[in-house]
Amino acid sequence: MIVSDDIVSKEMAGPAIRVWNFAKILAEKMNVILAIPNQVDLPEQTFKIVQYKDRSSLRELVDISDIVLCGGMTFSRYDCIRNSDKYIIMDIYDPYNIATLAEYRNETIERQFEVYKTIHVNVNEMLYYGDFYICASERQRDFWLGMLSALNRVNPYSFNQDPQLRGLIDVVPFGLPDAKPVHTKKVLKGVVNGINENDFLIIWGGGIYNWFDPLTLIKAMAEVGKKREDIKLFFMGVKHPNPQVKELQLVNDTVNLAKKRGVFEKNVFFNFGWVEYDERQNYLLESDAGIITHPVHIETRFAFRTRILDYLWADLPIISTKGDSLSEIVELNKLGITVGDGDVEELAKAIIKIADDRDFYERCKHNIRSIAKKYTWEKVCEPIIKFCEDPLSSAVRKKLRPDQIHTGTMVPYGAENNSNITKVRKKGPVYIIKRFFYHLFRSGLKKTLQFSSNYIKRNK
Repeated sequence: MIVSDDIVSKEMAGPAIRVWNFAKILAEKMNVILAIPNQVDLPEQTFKIVQYKDRSSLRELVDISDIVLCGGMTFSRYDCIRNSDKYIIMDIYDPYNIATLAEYRNETIERQFEVYKTIHVNVNEMLYYGDFYICASERQRDFWLGMLSALNRVNPYSFNQDPQLRGLIDVVPFGLPDAKPVHTKKVLKGVVNGINENDFLIIWGGGIYNWFDPLTLIKAMAEVGKKREDIKLFFMGVKHPNPQVKELQLVNDTVNLAKKRGVFEKNVFFNFGWVEYDERQNYLLESDAGIITHPVHIETRFAFRTRILDYLWADLPIISTKGDSLSEIVELNKLGITVGDGDVEELAKAIIKIADDRDFYERCKHNIRSIAKKYTWEKVCEPIIKFCEDPLSSAVRKKLRPDQIHTGTMVPYGAENNSNITKVRKKGPVYIIKRFFYHLFRSGLKKTLQFSSNYIKRNK
């Protein structure tokens, strides 16, 4: 079962898009339930989509599952997952313990610490109880390994079992569909008043959040507008499809700055709603480049800007601020231009260069086609599939209250002789027999022996 804490519907933000594609890929290998918080309004899929309304309804779904994949906030909110005997995959591609530092930085210091303390406990709890963790980049993996080490999840047993610790935490970035996008209808050029057929159109592919820097971009577009009237910028979404996600002041600041600089609905355009997931390709294919700008701080260093993957999908050269892992990919593979944070002049020059230098532009598109093949959902999901085919419980632990976890009372795997320790993932003989024959008939003798070996290791 994959549990989403975000709205899964025709209009989806990054977290929902991620679990939706996980479900599609995993359903090719196993039975999958996608548990969502909203009413189901999508057509029937190869996986089962079920709404959960409360703890009770989610517990029923947990009870019929063997493996639960969820995010940290969902895990903290629903103790039926923690208290179950199921294998738990934690998706930590969004380091929200760092993201909240940027999200709440304009609040009072008292409010900032109130939020931080809650998130700190939630994150430690998540890192304490999971069996397998997935993150978005090698840089993120280093960060999470440090936190896992602080909770004694990295210890002699885990090292001897798997010296690379890929069985504990591996990289599963955002992905791309296997099929290239197909344009089905006109949505921007010649449709939106002020965006003409021959304009060079730059797209901002997601929402506007506090960890981004759209203000520098607006200022740069004002400078570009003094020289060129045919270069336009379109923000693809402003109002988040999940009503529980608060609208940030930065949205109003961005729109107001565009009006103040005289570029609102002249050089800069906003979609004040949200583009449907299955319609986004039309907006991307009518654009000429993709852009993302952000300040350089700790959130940026460990972030993975998911909508840049859509730019790769649509072969759009990229303009990005430096500082995150994807901007490094843009630099190393020559997929576009990276600029310093907050540098209006450098950003304006980059925008004009990517619009004017056709040889450079075509080289970027060629390089994008090569790199995009590495990011299909089928490829990035391989670590999840590997774990699901032969799940291994990675920790023996005490049953602790969330407020006890940060004190370092984590007990290493292998300390079963301590009478205070509960082995949460204990399985009965019926389950073991079912798993044995699953491997034997589905995967052959090699996988069967591998499963048997893993079971003996964790139960000897």
